[in-house]
Amino acid sequence: MEMTVRGAGTQTQNSDEFLRWATLAGCTAFFCQLIAYNFVDIDLWHQMALIRESLAVGHLLKNDPFAYTPTLSPWIDHEWGAGAVAFFATRWLGPWTIILLKFLIAMGTGVICLRRAESKGGDFRVLAICAPLAIFLAHLGFFSAVRAQVYTFFF
Repeated sequence: MEMTVRGAGTQTQNSDEFLRWATLAGCTAFFCQLIAYNFVDIDLWHQMALIRESLAVGHLLKNDPFAYTPTLSPWIDHEWGAGAVAFFATRWLGPWTIILLKFLIAMGTGVICLRRAESKGGDFRVLAICAPLAIFLAHLGFFSAVRAQVYTFFF
């Protein structure tokens, strides 16, 4: 009788492990499919141009030379870090790094969220039910190639 109970527990454990990995694979595929659209938002080009101009003058700019409308002085660019990462990544490694960066940050954000939920005792069944909605909402942030808020998602 003990062998049957022990065997049943092992079978349930194997079934849970398979279900966990199947859920993870399905959610990963869904997320990758959603973020695979490679649209570059014009903000990225603006941020990169601002960093290029900042390097030319030797400091971060205090006004936006590319603004269509008047700006306050001093002008504060809260997205300068994203521009610097994009500018130097493309300069040193080529334009494909923008897409690579997008996928690495998106996957890293997903893994960190999953690991954190598991470390706090989250059951993978509940995570599996909630994951499609969370993935859809995260997709809105990762729709275009690397925007400034994706660094906030990750960190």
